[in-house]
Amino acid sequence: MAETGREITPRFAFGSLRELFSAITERRLDLLRYLAGHGHEGLNINQPAKSLGRDYKNVHTDVTSLVGLGLLDRSADGTLSTSYDEIVIHSGIRDAA
Repeated sequence: MAETGREITPRFAFGSLRELFSAITERRLDLLRYLAGHGHEGLNINQPAKSLGRDYKNVHTDVTSLVGLGLLDRSADGTLSTSYDEIVIHSGIRDAA
């Protein structure tokens, strides 16, 4: 929370929807959803890879990208978690004046 007592909503900006969907793919969203639903279990990369039927290396790559974006946290012991409940996308349809 900010000093004013208001909660701060993190914001990410991408140059285009193409960039957004390149950074946050459907598989990465699936991974975030899985971890959000199981985060209290102290999961590492192996569990979601197995549960989602994905290759460990590919999940590792996705985890690294999501950590870099700030959407996923990885503790010193490798435990994964996310503090987000949703991702809201706003996209303008008019050119800036």
